[in-house]
Amino acid sequence: MESSRPLGLNVLKLTGFYFEAPGAFPTRDVANRIYDALFENTAEGRSTNIESAKKHAANQVHILFRICLRHVQLYTEAQGGRQFWDAVSNDWPGNLSSNDAETLVDVFVNARRKHKDRDGSATKLTKIVDQWMNASQTWPPPHFNTYECGLLEDPKVIDDLKEPMPEALPPIATSVSSPVDVKKFLCRAALENLSAHSTLAIHLAPIAFIDSQERTQWHNDTGSFAKTYGTAEEFISYAKDCFANRQKELVAGVFNHWLGTSHQVHGAFASDSTGRTRAEFWVQSCSRRSVIIVLQKVDNERVDAKLFDPTIILAKRQGRHPPMTLTMQSHVWKNDFHDRIQQAFPGGQSWHGWKVSNPMSLRRFPLEDEVQISCAFVWALAAGDLEIERA
Repeated sequence: MESSRPLGLNVLKLTGFYFEAPGAFPTRDVANRIYDALFENTAEGRSTNIESAKKHAANQVHILFRICLRHVQLYTEAQGGRQFWDAVSNDWPGNLSSNDAETLVDVFVNARRKHKDRDGSATKLTKIVDQWMNASQTWPPPHFNTYECGLLEDPKVIDDLKEPMPEALPPIATSVSSPVDVKKFLCRAALENLSAHSTLAIHLAPIAFIDSQERTQWHNDTGSFAKTYGTAEEFISYAKDCFANRQKELVAGVFNHWLGTSHQVHGAFASDSTGRTRAEFWVQSCSRRSVIIVLQKVDNERVDAKLFDPTIILAKRQGRHPPMTLTMQSHVWKNDFHDRIQQAFPGGQSWHGWKVSNPMSLRRFPLEDEVQISCAFVWALAAGDLEIERA
């Protein structure tokens, strides 16, 4: 059948849209079905004239978005659900399933968002896609579940998240940023890069505690910032739901930790004479370290845990060894979480490595500390710039 699609998906690389590697569509089968729907019974689909084929594809995609705008009230009432996409499929002048219609719309919306020169690339198609993006805005987007919506609607982050990004990339958090800034970044990574068809899910709050009891213990000594963090228990529960009910294959979490006990931080604040609030003291004095955990569903019986540790990578870049105190405390902290993973997903393999397909993609961000590297890694993973080694 490939010979019947001589130009492949190059015909969809249209002015005003940016499609990131390795591919915009979930699978080759989905891509082929959409190609066939766009070029059903047409000479352009069998042509090797790229300009003619692109013109036809742009017209067809324009028709799809015009249909979507016709049903925009239903989109709002159905919260972007199946009833809306069934209506779009029924109006399509050919054979395009509701699932494939949703995928094609998501692909073009994401490609439009990622195009750097949105104002200078206006075409008939970009205008109607922009019109759909404005008309269909619901908050939170309907592909987020109840747990994710609760994190997105946190009063400390929601106002910023509802605003469009002023730059191509959001401000990146650092080891001395407020955990609210880390949370904003993770939420933005999901909002800008993930869709209903993504096989990756991101835990939208950074994780710093094993359980809610430990979080409560730290509440006062962090100036209440502890409640911004998630727990390992919440992350595991979230991952189980993603694997069992949402067809996700990967679930990523950013884990932060810092040196010292709550008792030590409490004593240090009591002797501080700078006039800082408890929250300011903790943010400035307890710089955060960071690792990323990605849980990978291999099959129905096995979930692997993969670790990305910027602490070690940063030390190597700087030509030094990590401080022994930090290394030992990080080891204890990671082992504690490792035990929780093994209990939750028995039979899986842990900590057996990463293969980064495009490390240069991380360098769009400053990479000066562990939290920055972790945030950049999550963004690149969500954007499709990185692939993990499959088991």
